Amino acid sequence: MDTLVGKRPPHSGASGKPPGKSSATHKALITRNLKLAFGPVTNEKLPDRWLELLDEIDSKEDKKS
Repeated sequence: MDTLVGKRPPHSGASGKPPGKSSATHKALITRNLKLAFGPVTNEKLPDRWLELLDEIDSKEDKKS
């Protein structure tokens, strides 16, 4: 993963902007790195207490509506 994170964007041209489709490339690289870093966390089960708190919040919001 260090290799992916350590990639440098292309050097800027005279305009100060990176050449070509670097914005899309950077977004794709960021997305890939975030999925690599946090993907396993998204599959973890939430603690029961958090689920209870979310249920309480939902019920309070339903009463306001």
